[in-house]
Amino acid sequence: GYLEMLGIPFSSCSSFVSAVAFDKYACKCYVREMETVRCAPDLFVREGADLEAFTKKAAERLKFPVFVKPTNGGSSFGITRVTEPSSLAEAVRYAFTEGKTVLVEQGIRGRELTCAAYFDGTSVKALPLIEIVSDNEWFDYDAKYNGHSREICPAPVEDSVREMVQQASCKVYSQLGCKGVVRIDY
Repeated sequence: GYLEMLGIPFSSCSSFVSAVAFDKYACKCYVREMETVRCAPDLFVREGADLEAFTKKAAERLKFPVFVKPTNGGSSFGITRVTEPSSLAEAVRYAFTEGKTVLVEQGIRGRELTCAAYFDGTSVKALPLIEIVSDNEWFDYDAKYNGHSREICPAPVEDSVREMVQQASCKVYSQLGCKGVVRIDY
């Protein structure tokens, strides 16, 4: 934003696109209706809301386990994997220590993939997929930064999966209005 105010060129996304992309809930709202992207079911809560009513609604609408996370930030700060409804309120309160808005997202079983995309001056291109394999129960802070995961590139996936993820990455890049090289996680 500061570079934009000063009129200094830069090679990454605009401040607006960055703000949308860095907010998990806002980003999901931008891509939720895309035909090529399916988002995990979720619920959003703002600090100060009736936590008892919210956790009751989450327990009724989402299948457990769920992931409770601040909507902004990264690196797994403030994130908890919750396996039963009775632990949900505590996890939401913990997520509020990192931000004023929280996303409770239904866990989905599958593989953790990431794909970078960029604009080459003519069209959006995708780089090879990376599969992230955590030694832990999920890809938490410890797995990310303390060597308890492996990043396999190129990801050992079928060509149809690779093509689907790469195409989705290019579409998400365009949908958000990205610039420079971005990484999209699946």
